[in-house]
Parts: sequence; structure tokens; C-alpha cells
Amino acid sequence: MPLRPPHRTCQATRIAVVGGLALLFSGCTDANDQKPPPVDEQGHATPGNNTAGGDDDDLPDTSGGGDDDDGSNCGSILCKGHSKCVLTDDGAECVCDRGYYLDTIEQDCLRDDSCIQLRPLLDFCRQAVNGAPAVAVYFSVDYCSGDPIPPAGLETLGARFVVLENDNDVTENVESHATAIDKDVESYVALVLDVSRSFTSEADANELALVIPELQKFVGALRPEAGSAPVYVGLYVFGRGVAEFTRFTPNIERVVSDLARIQADPEVASSLVGGDGSSLYAAVERAIQETERIRQFRGAVSSDGILTTGAVVVVTDGRDGSGGELDTALINSTLNNVISIGIGYGIDDGYLDPIGRDGSYLAPTPQDWVAAFAEITDRVNKYPDRAYLLGYCSSAVVGEQQVHVGLAADDLELEQTWAGCSYSASLFGADPAPLCNKAFFEGDECAAVDCGGMSACGGCADDACCAAGRCGAPTPQHDLCDGDDQLCDNVGLICLPSEESSVEDSCQAGLPLGSECDRYNRCTLQQSFCLTPEDADVGVCVEAMLEGRPCELHEQCISLRCEQSKPDNPLDPRICQPGEPGSRMFQLCSEDGECETGTYCSTVCEPRQRYWPSPCQRAAECHYGGCYEWESKKHCGGNECFYDWASKFPQ
Repeated sequence: MPLRPPHRTCQATRIAVVGGLALLFSGCTDANDQKPPPVDEQGHATPGNNTAGGDDDDLPDTSGGGDDDDGSNCGSILCKGHSKCVLTDDGAECVCDRGYYLDTIEQDCLRDDSCIQLRPLLDFCRQAVNGAPAVAVYFSVDYCSGDPIPPAGLETLGARFVVLENDNDVTENVESHATAIDKDVESYVALVLDVSRSFTSEADANELALVIPELQKFVGALRPEAGSAPVYVGLYVFGRGVAEFTRFTPNIERVVSDLARIQADPEVASSLVGGDGSSLYAAVERAIQETERIRQFRGAVSSDGILTTGAVVVVTDGRDGSGGELDTALINSTLNNVISIGIGYGIDDGYLDPIGRDGSYLAPTPQDWVAAFAEITDRVNKYPDRAYLLGYCSSAVVGEQQVHVGLAADDLELEQTWAGCSYSASLFGADPAPLCNKAFFEGDECAAVDCGGMSACGGCADDACCAAGRCGAPTPQHDLCDGDDQLCDNVGLICLPSEESSVEDSCQAGLPLGSECDRYNRCTLQQSFCLTPEDADVGVCVEAMLEGRPCELHEQCISLRCEQSKPDNPLDPRICQPGEPGSRMFQLCSEDGECETGTYCSTVCEPRQRYWPSPCQRAAECHYGGCYEWESKKHCGGNECFYDWASKFPQ
């Protein structure tokens, strides 16, 4: 009988308090497994580890935080260890956290090492196209508590990977072979910092200034060892609004320095966002999107030759005061880890719990901050080590195939989630296909290419990009641009349609100031735009406008961003917005909208598809610049690239 991945998931998180420090972990056991840890004479839970819990719908209502005189986090009791407090009709009680179980002999909450969660780190299967029938799944392995499980941890468990293709164990097929592929993994960490007035004012103890030294230690500890894959860190601040304070950078010292600037004068951050508010939810969503954005670009310029992981760490003293709602679908589906840290007794866990899917910590006092950031540092540093690329040789020939990866252990009955993806076997090489074996995964494929590859063969220099397995400068000019200015952008040209219907769009120079213009003769973007009198077909190229000027079209602005400051307010006028050309990935755009290079407008600026056979309607949707007919449908393809990694890090 074939194995089948179980239809259960490890989700939701619960609080645990250790010496005043509350921790949040994921789990996957049932609600009836919850047991309260022992309490002392004062009704306080004894220190320990954590217990698995069930779905949120099965749990009693909960609350946390509050400035109770006795420092309690739930009514009159203070739960410690890997436990949390729940409120029932009979009062408050402490229960073990998810991912842990109650040791009835020692009366302690211990980590449940049989509860493991595997999650995909890419939303697609990697596969060789027109080559060997090779497939790879990129995924993470953690305990349900949230603790990472690197290879040494799997050895301790006596666990091994199981690969199911259409529910069949591939090791039972003599034509298949599965192996773990050892590759370096880059880490991208977004730090989200509360700079609202309640966190920065002297009247409220200026907790921000006090906690920044711990943040600096955390960021400094992310510095990679010589010869290791780089770590990129970005800093985002929020109050009434949300702003990027430090764009993602491998320069760890710069982030540490920027934190020192905020410590010395919080106004340098709060002036960007306004201190009279707390848009916690919006800040979390922005950080998740920015982390995904930079990982998307890293994959694009390297043709997925470089593997990455992402983490979002949120530091706050309070709750969301914007009146908005948390995008729980984004939290639950993101391929990045999300951790929340609550500073002070005033934290309401109702806000932090749904945010910290992969860990939520309550640290009321400075003494607690040390332990909190030590555990977070260890966890974030291990994220690349517990990222696995598992390749196997498929016997499938045609059609869409489903793959799931799980674990098996001879001496341990596992409760686990499975990481899965799908691929098209029709894209393998013609029969007989090139040989797929262990040697293919261990170097034969990478020996034949400069970059990219199913087995992550690396990237290119920062001023180059990868296409068809080769590194090179961005293509100077595409033969056809299909209405897409970005395909002409790296040489300063624009995409112009032809008045002859039989001639396709081509990259051409824009017109200078003062020239007559129309839809076939366009002005030079970011320098001028076509001012056309009402009811006229022909206009004249006039100077593009600076930020702050009223506008109607994106091309009227030097920044190519004619947008409302408050998109939710229909009365807010459109003005030329500051910043780099085009709206960022995942930001709203309109029909005439310009999006940043590497994205296209579809209500929001979406990342261009780089995986054959991703469906498309036009070239603008495709990273390699081509949208081609295949099996009666149009799919992304092409062998060119038109931007590099350096262009995503302007000075």
C-alpha cells in the first residue's frame, strides 16, 4: 500500500513564560492533549518547557499582558516555563504550549520531539527542463515548538527523508534515486521596530532606547563567518505609518549604526511615520512583502541558482491601534518565518499571538530581554542550516506530477506535516533523456553551467545576471518588447508600437523636449511627457514633474509614480510621489501604472514569472522577456535577462 502524506498541519501559536519571558511556538497535536503544568503554592506554574495544543477554536478564550500589581499575565496567576494562561468559566489556569507535552513524573513540560513540521521554502518544484528527469524540493524542517532541526538533529532522531511521487515511495522504484543536495543558503532578515510615542517617550520609560542594545547584539550576531553565505538585514519602523529605515543590506555594521542613531534620537525614525499611532499589522505585512520581494529578485537574477531563507522579527510594546485587521492569510501562507517580541507588561497577546507564527516572546523586563534575544538569535542563525534541497530522479514521462517530502524514523512515531509541490514531467528531455543519478546531483549538472540549475549551481557577479545557465551583462536590447518598456530600460530606450499592424513593438529612443508626440511617438520617460490638448491626437513633449506636483498619469512624473498618498481615501488627490521609479513589488498599481523593474502591473506589482511553463498573456509578465505559444496556450520563456543584482541596491 502506498504511503500518503497526512492531511494535518502544525499551525497557531501559544504563549510560554520563562522567568517573566513569554515564548510562542507552533504545534500540531490535538486539543485534548493540553494539560496544565503544575502550580506552586501561590498558583504560579513551575518553570519548564512546552506542551502541544489544538486548534484555536477548541481553546478557551485567552488574554495576556496588563499592568497588574503582581506582574501577572492572566488574572491573579503568572504562568512560567513553556506554558500559557487560559481563561475558563472556572477561572484562570496554565497549560503547556503547543509542540510540548506534560511529563507527569517530573511535572514538567517537555518538547515533543515526535511533532515535526516540514514547510516548502519555494512555491514550486525545481526541475530540469529539456534535460535529465530530475526534480528537487526545497523545504525546512522544524520541531512543532519552532526549534530548527539541522542535519545533526535528524541524525539524533534517527530520521530519514521519504519522497512520495503521486503517493508512491520513490525508493520502491528501481528507476528512481533520491539524495540531499548540500548547498549554501543566504539569509534575509527584516527587523520591524515600534517607534510609536508609547515606546519612545521618557514618560513611558523610553523602552525603545533601553532595548536597542539587545537589538544591536542580535543583528551583530547574524554576521556570517568568513567564506559563508551572506546575511542581508533590513530595518523597518512603524508608528502611525510604516517606513523603510534601512533597505536590505549585507553590511551588518550599517544596520547596527542605524539602530544607534535611533537610540540617540528616536525622532529620526518617528518623524518618518508619526508617533501618534501604532500600525502594527501594516508593518508586519510590509516586512513580509519586502522580504519576499528581495528573495524573489535574488532568485530571478540567479535563475534560482542561489537558495535563500527569510525571517521577519517584530519588536513592539503594544497593540495595533490603526483600526485595521491582520492579514492572517498572509501570515499563514508566507514562506518566511515570522517572530514577534513583546516588550513590557502592557502587551496584549491577542495581538502578538497571530503575528508570531514561528515564535512569539513576551519580555516584560530588561532581564527577560537577554534570554529572549539569545533564543531568537540562535533560531534565526539556524534557519539556513535547516533548509534542505532534496533531489530525486523521476520515472514519470508526461503530465502534472505531485511530490511530497516527509520523515520516517524506525524508533519514533512521528506526527508531522509534509512539504509538497508539483511539476510537469512533459518538460524533461526527449526519450532517451540524459542520465539522472547521484553524480548528476553532486556536480555533473553544475559542471555544465555557470549559474542557475535545478540543483542550485550558484549565481553571478552583482553586475551580471543568469540566463540559460550562463552569466552575462543584462541584454542591451530585446528584438521585440511587446508593449513592455522594461525590456528596453537598461539602455534608456522605450517600447514603441508601430503604426503598421504587421510590425511588432520595438525598443526605440524617446523624443526630446519640444517634440510633437502621440501614441506612436513617445517622449523620453523620466525626462518628459506628452501634453496633449483636450480632444487632440497630437501633443508636445514637456518637462516631467518633481515629487509633490498634482498629476494624472505616471509618465508625467520623474519617479513614474503618480499615486494617492492615502489609497483608501477617494478624495485624496494623485501627486508625483518620491522614491525610485515605479511602484515596488506587491504595492498597488493602476492600469497605466509603472512598476519597478522585474515586476508588472496586475492590480499590484507582481513579480515576473521565470518558470517554464508559467502561463502568460504578454511578455511583461515574464522575467526572460518572452511569452510563447505552447500546447495551444501561451507560456513564459526566453533566454535573456535585463537587470542585475546591483540594480536592486542603489546607493
